[in-house]
Amino acid sequence: EPIPEDLNKQWAAFRKELHLIEKMKIPRCVLLPSYIQLEIHAFCDSSERAYCAEIYLKCIASEFISVSLLTSKTRVAPLKTQSLPRLELCAALLLSNVLQVVLREFPLSIHKTIAWTDSTITLAWLKTEPYRWQPFVAYRVSKIQTTIPSVEWCHVSGIDNPADLGTRGLLPSQLLAHDQWIQGPLWLNQPMNEMSSYKIPETFSFPDNALKEKKSVVTCVAKIVPLPEFIDRISSFTKLVRVCAWILRFIKNSRSPVSRTFGYLKSSELHTAVVTIVRLIQQAEFPNEIKCRVQGNPLPKDNKLLPLNLFCDSEGIEACLNSRPLTELSPDPSDFNALTPAHFLVGGPIHQFPEPSQPSRSVALSERWNLIQRLRRYFWDRWSTEYLHRLQPRSKWWRTKPNLQLGYMVIVEKEQTAPLNWTLGRINKLFFGPDQK
Repeated sequence: EPIPEDLNKQWAAFRKELHLIEKMKIPRCVLLPSYIQLEIHAFCDSSERAYCAEIYLKCIASEFISVSLLTSKTRVAPLKTQSLPRLELCAALLLSNVLQVVLREFPLSIHKTIAWTDSTITLAWLKTEPYRWQPFVAYRVSKIQTTIPSVEWCHVSGIDNPADLGTRGLLPSQLLAHDQWIQGPLWLNQPMNEMSSYKIPETFSFPDNALKEKKSVVTCVAKIVPLPEFIDRISSFTKLVRVCAWILRFIKNSRSPVSRTFGYLKSSELHTAVVTIVRLIQQAEFPNEIKCRVQGNPLPKDNKLLPLNLFCDSEGIEACLNSRPLTELSPDPSDFNALTPAHFLVGGPIHQFPEPSQPSRSVALSERWNLIQRLRRYFWDRWSTEYLHRLQPRSKWWRTKPNLQLGYMVIVEKEQTAPLNWTLGRINKLFFGPDQK
């Protein structure tokens, strides 16, 4: 497919002058032999097609000042049309990211760092708090202020801004004709006291259109329907759980349209619905008690729940005591339950349902004694065959290793620290245990 004629002409002109890039010389030596101090000056500019950031190193000696290009970076403007002040702010954000890398990687001490832009609206945004602006401006202003907080921002005219060249799309021949791209503006070779006219005074009068972007405030009133009214409409608990599960699915699908759930209700959704119903009922019936527990205050003396040991949790209890298995769990569902400490206390799992009481039935003492003896033998047979023999073998420290010696280099373990960040150390003194290890 042929390209348009205007693009074809631009491409042909660029290819014709591509060999001229060899003539562009960028000095690699940026330091004077006996410099006094170093300064970094960063420039940014934007157009409707691209925005650019340039970093210069100013080396000051006793009788000479040199300015050299350290690095530069350009980016194409977003496809979505933005106003020119917003594009200038994007250029300032690009400058802050590049300048952060330069300041982190530069090996020498920098006496002063100054950022320059020709947009007074951008300077007005950067001199105020981010919360005053809309999200687009607020995010970028906050990012710039946190990335380079100690950098001084100053104003430069558009003619003296070397970053303006990177936003035009110049051909190699045009770029060679501008020494400003490599050496920076001419006034940058002057001492700092002669550049005071380029700084922004404290009482700078910013344009009115810089203060027009304010956050909009939306006020809405939401009515919460009490849960008892919702429960009174449904007489079946199963139906109530399913209705609540459908409502929770609708809320979830509305909040995250990308990952929606379809089809029949899942067991996890039904469980979440039951937990939600219980939580809402507790909040409706015990609001004062829950508030006291959350705030850490004691219950009133006349409260009926005072004898109970109340606690607040996100969802049910965390675990049941004495329910950890003592033996390995079997994948076969037909196998017996694993032994737990509760078997020693209540004769079965701690979470099993209690047996129904039969006070009217009379059991002979001999029959009951035989039953207890049979259950006891059955329990100890399982305990000796499934658990006792597992206590005989040693689970670790099978092999003997030589003791550490003085002068050995070891790794010092630190909690809550990645292993790669552990430090090395030398053994200066040994402390032996009872086994001389």
